[in-house]
Amino acid sequence: MRMKFKILGSLMFLYGLMLEGETCKIAFRLDDIQDFWLGEAQRQVIDKFVTYDVPLTIGVIANFFGSDPQIVSYLQNVTTNYPIEEAEHGWNHEDFTHYSYSEQYNKLNQSRFRIRQSLPQADLVTFIPPFNAFNEETLSAMSDLGYTHLSSSVGIDSGPFSNTEPIYRYPVGASTDSFNNNPVGVPASRTLEQIQTQIQTYGWSVVMLHPQEFNNNATMLFELSSLLEQVKTLGCSLCLLRYMHLSPDISSEGPFSCISTPGQSAQTGTTG
Repeated sequence: MRMKFKILGSLMFLYGLMLEGETCKIAFRLDDIQDFWLGEAQRQVIDKFVTYDVPLTIGVIANFFGSDPQIVSYLQNVTTNYPIEEAEHGWNHEDFTHYSYSEQYNKLNQSRFRIRQSLPQADLVTFIPPFNAFNEETLSAMSDLGYTHLSSSVGIDSGPFSNTEPIYRYPVGASTDSFNNNPVGVPASRTLEQIQTQIQTYGWSVVMLHPQEFNNNATMLFELSSLLEQVKTLGCSLCLLRYMHLSPDISSEGPFSCISTPGQSAQTGTTG
């Protein structure tokens, strides 16, 4: 009963935002996409987003990608035909803060080249730093290579986030797992509460997923379906990470930018 009252309170806050002409935004990111590793779980999770027509940003580990024909062929299809954005998630899933500016620049550039060998249509303007770790050298290297968006976590990157162009920062504040080194899936109600809490702080939320918590786990796949159904009732724009900053007309970037949900039009009232 206590959880129901918490969710009701958050929904009332979101309704208040809509009355004031503001629109919340939500993005989902699926980390650790790679060859020959939990391939069925990777596809099952992405298929949920396709089924529910919810945009998804996928973090690809570049040096572990491109040799698995099943996952490569699958991603070639979904990233072309559905609102699925490719993002970089490191060369070897390394902590970028351990490297100099030039080393980070080279890793980002090398990763972009490797991913595009298999997914040539990928723009690759979003970086999801492994372990969510980054520093000023990361931001400088990203800017010099034409990257525009970075997604860390609120525990590392707490803002403020205004006037962050040319690198827009949208850290994770919600997750489908337990936020530790051994991901364990959590109920949709918990993730939804985290989403609502982050929206109350920033006006937007980013949700992190990993294939691990869904592997051979029908319960968690059901919880993901429930979560996607519920976020579509909040009146928020559902966006790819690369479009989270858009205001006011999110439709101007094309059909795969952000998706309006019941109770709101294709407008945003805040920027990153």
